[in-house]
Amino acid sequence: AERGGLDVQLAPILDVDLDPTRQRLMLNAGTRNGVRRGQAVIDAGGLVGQVIDATPTTAVVLLLTDPDHAVPVAVARTGVRLIVYGTGRSDVLELRNVPLSSDVQVGDVLITSGLGGRFPAGFPVGTIASLRPDDSRAFLVGDVDAAAQLDRGRDVLLLRERPGAPGSAPGPAAASGDAASVEGATP
Repeated sequence: AERGGLDVQLAPILDVDLDPTRQRLMLNAGTRNGVRRGQAVIDAGGLVGQVIDATPTTAVVLLLTDPDHAVPVAVARTGVRLIVYGTGRSDVLELRNVPLSSDVQVGDVLITSGLGGRFPAGFPVGTIASLRPDDSRAFLVGDVDAAAQLDRGRDVLLLRERPGAPGSAPGPAAASGDAASVEGATP
């Protein structure tokens, strides 16, 4: 977090919804605590998901295992970029459309790639548990064991960029072109 210019905030889990069609957490922290939509959420093991809704006192996290969730990842060993999809199961993620020619193996660790800007690069997502040809035999499909303990734990960490950190987005005033707020800002 320090290297990436990130702050972390501990948030207790209020409720867990691990229905196969809906994988969510409710947190006991909201906009009054600085929580905002789109924040990445991790635990001690790795990526948990992202905040999709926040009220003044609570926030809802879409787990990376939700069937509607996808995360850009990289193979830590080789740097090959792939996408991991939620399956609706709290213990398994899925790799799809892995080119046969890519250097991807069972046991490879997947980390966030940073592509898309939603999740900071370098956080563990999971480990490839199996690879098999898809129905067309043109690509591989893989099962991935999630790094995070999605069905356990009492707390998560919310990530946010530190103001003024390298790579952090400008604040709303700077984005609107307010000259007074831009002066004195570090490039």
